[in-house]
Amino acid sequence: MQPIIGDIHLFGFNFGQEGWALCQGQLMAIQDNTALYSLIGTQYGGDGRSSFGIPDLRGRVPLGTGNPPGGSQWPMGRDAGAETCVIQESQMPTHSHPANFSSQSSLFGTTEPADLTTPETGAVLANVVAGGTGADKPEKIYTVTTANPVTLGGLDVTGEVQVGNAGNSSLFSLLQPCLAVSYAIATEGVYPNRS
Repeated sequence: MQPIIGDIHLFGFNFGQEGWALCQGQLMAIQDNTALYSLIGTQYGGDGRSSFGIPDLRGRVPLGTGNPPGGSQWPMGRDAGAETCVIQESQMPTHSHPANFSSQSSLFGTTEPADLTTPETGAVLANVVAGGTGADKPEKIYTVTTANPVTLGGLDVTGEVQVGNAGNSSLFSLLQPCLAVSYAIATEGVYPNRS
């Protein structure tokens, strides 16, 4: 049975045969393939004067033409898609990341008399001891004590929590399970009737 010119078939071998051309996007001479050119034109490439292209189905899945309900328009010759993708932030669903803020500030005090005018490591608020008169003799309000200091209430600690980004923007595969075979288009055969 002769194929119809322009038929695309799958083959289990990787070479072209007489009357067929592998669908690898190559340009064909119009003068040698006038019948096929009259059917597919330049929708797959070529200049339309001396050459025209045939479909490139290497690593591609054929898709029916038209406009399915709720879908996109798919004219003859349109290609789309990619084998891999990186998800952009704008493509992610709305979500949140938990963030905890722990106060590192505590305020301690004691009833012991103060002996420091400025705090040191381990110093706590203490009973004020007058420093005398004049600006060079400030009051003492801190002490380093061995007595058990008490935690003072009413301390408000404010701060800012910044949540860092996660992930590394790696490509991930979009491929469905597949098996590579050869596609070929008939360049010779029966010329189809337009009905």
